[in-house]
Amino acid sequence: MPPVNQASTKLHAWGVSDIGKVRSNNQDSGYFDASLVMVADGVGGSAAGDVASATIVQEIAAAMIKQRGQERGPAELARTLTVAVGQANRQLRAIVQTEPSLAGMATTLSGLCPLPGGVLIFHIGDSRIYLLRDRELTQVTRDHSWVQMLLDEGLISVDEAESHPMRNMLLHCLTGSPTDIDALVIHALEVQPGDRFAIVSDGLSSYLPQEFFRRILVDCTQPKVAAELLSEAAVRRSMDNVTVIVADVVDGIADDSPGVLIGAASTLGVPDALTKIS
Repeated sequence: MPPVNQASTKLHAWGVSDIGKVRSNNQDSGYFDASLVMVADGVGGSAAGDVASATIVQEIAAAMIKQRGQERGPAELARTLTVAVGQANRQLRAIVQTEPSLAGMATTLSGLCPLPGGVLIFHIGDSRIYLLRDRELTQVTRDHSWVQMLLDEGLISVDEAESHPMRNMLLHCLTGSPTDIDALVIHALEVQPGDRFAIVSDGLSSYLPQEFFRRILVDCTQPKVAAELLSEAAVRRSMDNVTVIVADVVDGIADDSPGVLIGAASTLGVPDALTKIS
């Protein structure tokens, strides 16, 4: 299959965020448009996870929107993203300085931006990005978690990891600390027409069997239908908030639709740059 047109890589995306059946509030946030998709999951048990995830998503989206229309290769876009994530992370610290009761809030972050002929993946924490290509589903991010470290060192099996009592313990996430950005993973990935990405919080990935997940992505031709079916299925099983964005790689199709905020980011304060496109 040929690569995507070098000048016109875009995303056709849809996302859903659900509070689920157990939690008292939704600590997940997300954003999607033709040039940016991302999911952030406020860390469970921490203060104001919804504020953390919403702040990160809103600030990054606002910063990236301001950069639209500029030609950027992988290295330049990676620098732009790193700066945007760093600024958003500093905003977490500023909020805590103003509201000390929010100390301890933190969030994961996983997303992607189109490049000519590819996408740029950015990731920290245990929200995940999956790629469906030729009916095969592959996880393209690696969890920053204690259990993943144990798996990498061969100390536990995959089956043991699924039920490990420390499976939700993160090694890295965004907390407002200046050193958080050191753990941010950014890398380019080549894409093809027909590729489909799913960006999900662990409220979905921890509760849906991967084969079921794959079948929904294969069988549903429209991202909106796939995202809604995956969300509904996960909510029936999950003990957490559930957020999923399904994004198809499209070639030569310009999409100027307004960006969409989901989850906590859609209900908490929105920066001026986002109100212009909502």
